[in-house]
Amino acid sequence: MQLINDPILTQWQLPVGTLESIASYFREESIHEGDYFIREGNNSAKIGYVLTGQLKTFYRRGDEEIIRYFSLPSHWIGHFESFEYQKQTPQSICAVTDTQLLTITTSAFNTLINTLPLWKTIWETIKTSVETQRAHAFKHLANERERYLTFIETHPDLALNLSPEEIAQYLVISHQRLLELLCEMIFVPKTPQQ
Repeated sequence: MQLINDPILTQWQLPVGTLESIASYFREESIHEGDYFIREGNNSAKIGYVLTGQLKTFYRRGDEEIIRYFSLPSHWIGHFESFEYQKQTPQSICAVTDTQLLTITTSAFNTLINTLPLWKTIWETIKTSVETQRAHAFKHLANERERYLTFIETHPDLALNLSPEEIAQYLVISHQRLLELLCEMIFVPKTPQQ
């Protein structure tokens, strides 16, 4: 099971068989493009670890969709506070592409903590790492062109799988401005012939 290769989990020097034991509490699950892992307003019944594919986490403000971040392979997904305290989640998670996950339910998670108390400490490390990954890496860039170029350089696969609308929403650029940037990049002005 690929969970045992997770970089966060492998940094712990756990006794032989412990990672396999942790992995046994997770189940493989498929989500098709456009399907939801969780919808805004519901309680999060499970969390997941992305094996393949991409998901987006977003919320709605009126008719506008605000994308907070994308989860790629080897990322953990879910609304952790909703999962742990069974509160309504303020955001939705939806598959951008067909996605394979390893998921764990609330009851399996609690059983894992009772069976392996160290899991609670490991989970806190995972949550801290996830929050760092989710920090919007492009917000500090004031220049919209630089924001877009940095995004496509650091996440080329993601850029290919997203619609221009999703990229614009994520980078906090108007859709019109993103199209202008694309045109500027594609149609390099020609110098006048002498």
